[in-house]
Amino acid sequence: CTILVLDCPPGFHFGLDYLFWTVGPRFSGVRGIPPGPHFFYYAQGEAGSMGAEYAERFGRFVHLDPAEVIVLRYNEDTELLSFLEPSEASRLADGVRRHEFDKQLGPYPVEKHKDWVELTQFISPLVVAKIEPVNSVVISRTQGPAQDDELPDEDGVKAPKPANKPDQDAGINVEPNSTLSFSTIPKGRSRHKAVGAELTKAHFDKSEALGDLLTTEHGGREKDLLGELQFAFICFLLAYNIEAFIQWKNLVVMFCASEDATRARPQLFADLLRVLHAQLLQ
Repeated sequence: CTILVLDCPPGFHFGLDYLFWTVGPRFSGVRGIPPGPHFFYYAQGEAGSMGAEYAERFGRFVHLDPAEVIVLRYNEDTELLSFLEPSEASRLADGVRRHEFDKQLGPYPVEKHKDWVELTQFISPLVVAKIEPVNSVVISRTQGPAQDDELPDEDGVKAPKPANKPDQDAGINVEPNSTLSFSTIPKGRSRHKAVGAELTKAHFDKSEALGDLLTTEHGGREKDLLGELQFAFICFLLAYNIEAFIQWKNLVVMFCASEDATRARPQLFADLLRVLHAQLLQ
């Protein structure tokens, strides 16, 4: 598979999965990409500067079919990479297949792909469609909707936002269509009438909340919930999105507090250990 990237401006930085490059004037994308889920992201900054690594990032998940070519062009007005019209994209994709762009395409680091698969194996197109923003672009955030005190805690309860708190950091462009649609984590208290030890257990064990989350947000599909956990981790790791980190943290807290579910859903927790192991290696 190939991602063709056209008209990159000076000082442009482009990343795909693990790697993040400062591109030169001849750069036109990446070839030899294995099929499956991938995350490309980009930023602008002065070449060689410390600020380039921490500049505001924009990213997007794509799911590549075998031999697929996607074509992107930098838009000076929006400062985003945009997909082309189908007719123009098809013409340029044919050029890629005729090897006309080979000298301008960097090779995908296949030696890293096994590790990438471990990080993304549960991120299906369905998971991406559920969570990604309206404009499909994930942006880096340090405040705004991503405040710890504005997002649900591990009990699913939102704390009030102070009246004088700004909506975002100065200089951080928070687009209204860029909010990630993560699952709402339900309260971890039993719906049933319980007393004594049962009431205490219902308060601390989140197994019922986990079951409710699986049913209401993912139609009972355990792998999709793990896909959301992986989606959130990638958005934080590569796009510096703190909103994603808070969701990842709250999901991990809920999993770790669901003792009864470890016996009722053994495969879910076996897969969870594999997911967390891959993440902790980063």
